This record gives sequence, structure tokens and C-alpha cells, in this order.
Amino acid sequence: MQRLDEEIQKVQHMDGKSSQQHQRHIPETPLRSVCTRVPKHLPIDFYNPLWFNDCPAGQKTIICDAFNVAFLPNASESLRRIQHPDEKLSDRHFTEKHWD
Repeated sequence: MQRLDEEIQKVQHMDGKSSQQHQRHIPETPLRSVCTRVPKHLPIDFYNPLWFNDCPAGQKTIICDAFNVAFLPNASESLRRIQHPDEKLSDRHFTEKHWD
């Protein structure tokens, strides 16, 4: 998610616009998290790659939703400020439209 935020900020900077999003800052002294369990069924890029790759294979399949991943035909259209119309499609309609 942080990489996505960075890419959005780059695009807005190139367009000459200021960001209206809340800026997330890392605290100087880290606070202990109240979350004691790993969040499940989130997109695979949510998780830290180094941490995720160290997990056992069985745990990887339980943790993330790696089977519902969809990419636009042109990946450069994915990180634009203006949403691509295909991003609003359901999984089924997206697959029907772009399946080779």
C-alpha cells in the first residue's frame, strides 16, 4: 500500500497538483501494535515481501488471497489518478472482457 501511495504522489507531483490524502508518518519511537494476528484475505502486495517469503507454504495460502489477482492489459494505466473504467468491473465481468 505504501508503494501505491508513493506512485500516486509522483503522478500528482508531475501533474502539478497537491495531494489531498492524509500523509502517513512513521513515529520516531515505534509503538507496540495492538494487532496480534496477521490480517487475512488481503491482496498479496499488502504484506511485506521479505516477511511473506519466509512464511511456510501452507501459511501463505491461508494468509493472502493470491487467486483473485487481476491486471489491466496495460499496467501503466493502473496507477493513474483517474480510475480506469475496467477497475470498477466485478471479477467475473473483468475476466469475461479480458480473457484471451
